[in-house]
Amino acid sequence: MSDRILLISNVPGNVMGWLEEWTSKYDVAIYTANTGLEGLQQFEKLHPILTIIDACLSDLNGMSLASIIKDTQAGDEATIYLYNLKKILQNTKADFYFVVDSDRELYDSMQAQLHSFLEKRSMEKMHSSEILRAEKQQYDQLPSPIENNVFKVSTLFSPMAKLSGDCYDYWTGEDDSGLYGFLFDCTGHDIVSFSQVGMIRSFLKKSCKMFQIGLLEGGTSGVLTEVNGDLFTVDTNPTPVAAIVFYINFRDNTLEYCTAGIPSFFIRQEGEIKIIESSNFLLGFLKDSQFHSKTMPLDNIDEIIFSSDGFSELLFHNDDIQEADIAKHDDVSAITVWLKRSSAEQPPQQEGAKLDNVIALN
Repeated sequence: MSDRILLISNVPGNVMGWLEEWTSKYDVAIYTANTGLEGLQQFEKLHPILTIIDACLSDLNGMSLASIIKDTQAGDEATIYLYNLKKILQNTKADFYFVVDSDRELYDSMQAQLHSFLEKRSMEKMHSSEILRAEKQQYDQLPSPIENNVFKVSTLFSPMAKLSGDCYDYWTGEDDSGLYGFLFDCTGHDIVSFSQVGMIRSFLKKSCKMFQIGLLEGGTSGVLTEVNGDLFTVDTNPTPVAAIVFYINFRDNTLEYCTAGIPSFFIRQEGEIKIIESSNFLLGFLKDSQFHSKTMPLDNIDEIIFSSDGFSELLFHNDDIQEADIAKHDDVSAITVWLKRSSAEQPPQQEGAKLDNVIALN
C-alpha cells in the first residue's frame, strides 16, 4: 500500500502540483480536502504519513485544525506541516511552520522539508526490512537439537532486542562419535552486531571443519588462533569477541575446549553444578595472542553447559539481580549437552584424572 499525504486547503492548486512533482519517485499517493471538517474526516479515514494544512480555511482556522488533530489519539504520531501563516496563534501544534513572503520561498522551503521527510522515512522502511530479514536469518542459522542413545543437545537463544550479538553452532562427526561446536558473544545487539556475527560464525565454522578433518594443527586452540588471525586480516583494529570452541570425544569420554574471553562454563557432576573457570584473551584483542586448549575427562559428568556472559551473569546470582533492579540486560544463549549414562556405557575411570579450576556451587 502506498504512503498517503493529505493536503487540506481551499485552493490546493499550486501546492498540489508541487507535491505531485516532488513525490514522483516515491511510493506516495496525494489526497486533498477543501475544508477543515472534510480534512478531519479524511485524516481519520486515510491515516496519512503527512498532513499539510493551509492556515486560511473557510470553516476552521488551519492552526486550530492542526491542534485538534495533534490532540487526538491518532494525531499523537502524526506529522503536520502548516503554511500560509501570517502569525502563529498560541497553542498551535504542528511539526513545521512555513512563514514565507512569496510562492518562490514557499516552493523552496517546502520542497527541502518534504524531501528530508520522505528520504528519512524511506531509509527507516529499508532499515526495518533489513532487520526483518536479519532476524529471520539469525534463527534460520541456529542448529537443531540432537539426540541419540549417547547424548542429547538442547539450546537457549534469547536476544535482548530483535537481533542478538550471540551465536552458536554444533554438529556431530560422521559416525556420531564426536560433537564439535562453538559459542561466541559479540558486543551489542543491533544490525551492526549482526553483521559481525555473520563474519565470526563463518570464520569459526571454517576453522572447526578444518580441525575436524585433520587439516588444522593444534586442536581447538588452533581453531581460535586461526580465527584471531583472520580477524586481523580483514581489520587492523577488529572489535573483540568472546568465544569458546569445544570437541566432545564420546569414544574417549573426554572434552577438549579452548576459550577466548569466555570466563567459564558449567558441568553437573554427581548431582552438583560446578563452574569450570578459564582465562584467555578475547578474539581480536591482540594479533599474536596465544590460546591454550584443555582436555578434561567426563567421568561421572551428566551435563555440560556452554553459555554467553548474559546467561552466566544470571545463573545463581539472584541477589545481585534484585540489587541491580533489572531482570535481564544482555543477550542470553547456551548450549546444554546431556550425557546419557549407564553402567554398560561408562568407560573405565582414568587413573589420576582430575578437573582443574573447578568451583562447586552449593
